[in-house]
Amino acid sequence: MRKTVLALRPSITGLVLVAAGYAGHVHAEGWRISADAQVRVIQSDNINFSPTAPSSDTLTEVTPTVSIRRNSPRLKLKANYSPRLLYYADDTFDSRMANNLSADGTLEVVDDLFFLNGRASITERARSAFNAEPNLANNTVGQTTQSRVFALSPSMRGTVRLGDVATWTSNYTIARSDSSTRDDALTTRTLTATLKGAPAKLGWKADYSSRTADSSTSNNSERDSVVGSLIYRPDVELELTGRYGYEKTTLSRRRDGATYGLGVVWTPTPRTSVTFDRDERPYGSTAKFNLSHRLPRTAFTAGYSRSIVSSIDTQLENNFQDLYDQIALTEPYASIADPVDRQLAIEADARAGRIPGVGALGTDVLTDSEFLRTRWQLSAVHNGARNTLSLTMYRSTNDSGTGSGGTLTGDFLLSPVIVQKGWTVGLSHRLGSISSLNFSLSSYDTSGGRVTSQQTTRNIFNATYSTALGTRTSGSIGLRMMRGTVTAGDVDENALIATVNTRFN
Repeated sequence: MRKTVLALRPSITGLVLVAAGYAGHVHAEGWRISADAQVRVIQSDNINFSPTAPSSDTLTEVTPTVSIRRNSPRLKLKANYSPRLLYYADDTFDSRMANNLSADGTLEVVDDLFFLNGRASITERARSAFNAEPNLANNTVGQTTQSRVFALSPSMRGTVRLGDVATWTSNYTIARSDSSTRDDALTTRTLTATLKGAPAKLGWKADYSSRTADSSTSNNSERDSVVGSLIYRPDVELELTGRYGYEKTTLSRRRDGATYGLGVVWTPTPRTSVTFDRDERPYGSTAKFNLSHRLPRTAFTAGYSRSIVSSIDTQLENNFQDLYDQIALTEPYASIADPVDRQLAIEADARAGRIPGVGALGTDVLTDSEFLRTRWQLSAVHNGARNTLSLTMYRSTNDSGTGSGGTLTGDFLLSPVIVQKGWTVGLSHRLGSISSLNFSLSSYDTSGGRVTSQQTTRNIFNATYSTALGTRTSGSIGLRMMRGTVTAGDVDENALIATVNTRFN
């Protein structure tokens, strides 16, 4: 296997050098290519995170990242590719390569009429939500899987004349998700169409939606709905919506009936926004709530959602804005002058699991069927003169019973209801213009609710010193301490982590 690893290194180096060498030429044509590389060395006393037979080892990770951006009238593209090479000095596991890809692009094929959007996500993630691991990119081969999602969406947009001008949009999306360690796969097909009246104090909208989910384990489902809405805007700060329609579904069993709901969008100031939606459906209620408030140095967000989701939705919906607010002023990101480049670097590292102690809270449930997810999350960030303090809390209840029914798959085999909760506290202290000390304490708990004793807990402490080593290079050295509890017992790990990051353009 070592020969394979050595053979891969020239290919990775070549990829980065080509991207760096041609960056200037690409800039001139409206494209923007950036390249960077990270080398991380982890000395761990329990590299396999085992409660019974811990193994110490030194893991070296080499991760080049190529980012491609295009923002033109016809094409908008944002893509990051990060192949991660893992080399174990004492052969605790075979050395290997893990691929991480995120891409989102929209092409305007026909002016103001036909658009084509494509999305892709490939990431290394935990094989189960019940794993005891320090982050989503667990280094143990036996506990990880490569999760892949691909989606293609052609859409039509235009205007029609119905006494007054109205706008219409239609969108068809086909998406597929699968996993490298399982034969299960999920394919969804979603058709939406909207006809909306021109902006007015009292407006209207009509929506049609059809979604089918085809699972390799026969947990198939269908949802079709027609909904009409009245929209009232008394002023620029407030929008009220009332909805009524008809929906038929095959979630769990055939359920047809009326659907109705209301929505509120309130923006009292440029710093404060509130959105609220609630709908009663044949299979139960769904809701969404978001509150955002920003002060000169403090930002606060709160969110709640209750909806039918799938592995496709959870992998493509990642929003790293809260994470950006937490660590944008810490190295290696603070020294990136361009705020867009800085955010892309944070997103790429978060997807690849290279940010210790922060990132996506918890591990997505792995299943090939749709399920009901109820989730709330609170985040607060305070940026002082030299200190950044952040707090994030969440709780997610994942219920397979309201989903497509049939055979339980993936994590739901261990429990039909999975409850995940946790919190992260982070503190960054700037020592100077180029250095900082970063601390984080995280706690995660995944349990089977009241119907099973299945439970996993993880408590992780990180302390890291980061500094800029040059104009385009930064480095860090840190300590990670973890205590986890799984069915087989307690998992303890202590690790020293040294990292060097280099940007080529």
